Amino acid sequence: MNRNKPQIIILSIILLNGFAFAYTEADLADINSKSRKIKSKAIMEISKEIDKKEAQDALLPLISADPDPAVRIGVMGLVAVANTAAVRDAIITRLADPVEEVRKEAASLLANFSNDSLAVAELEKISRDQTAGDDYRAVAIDSLATSVSTRAVAALESASKDKRNKVKLSAKNAIIRRTAVTVHSKTRKAAVRNKSAERKR
Repeated sequence: MNRNKPQIIILSIILLNGFAFAYTEADLADINSKSRKIKSKAIMEISKEIDKKEAQDALLPLISADPDPAVRIGVMGLVAVANTAAVRDAIITRLADPVEEVRKEAASLLANFSNDSLAVAELEKISRDQTAGDDYRAVAIDSLATSVSTRAVAALESASKDKRNKVKLSAKNAIIRRTAVTVHSKTRKAAVRNKSAERKR
């Protein structure tokens, strides 16, 4: 009989629990800490499991409720990779944030949802808004460049004729990038087809 068997089983359970739960109840409490250091550590621990709904549910409220703009920006960046409707909706709420840097980061991160009709509609609205700052509009236009939707193409075409030089230049650059990506994609597809045809010979 192996005398070390109970210890091996206990160690295995500890290790498995460690992998299953990267964050703790303490981390969940610490995301509301007044200490930025403690809060940041908790947020990072929870974000390691951002593909799980529980982690998203814990962090998403910080995007709108945290008083620190740096936290709102940081959490948006961490959750954006989850690419869910709940994350998209939370990021869209920050397009109306009182802090311009938060608004710009939200518009930038919506590029992760560039083929989502709701995200494209919000970005288009910003790109056409003459009362929005030029920098904010330019970020929204940049995010539209990655979309394949006809609505995004129309928004870029419209912005390329805007009376504001920065907006117009951003749109023209976005159209050039978009064209280059499309050409590259078509070239790669053609190369794959040619290789496949050669193998069949």
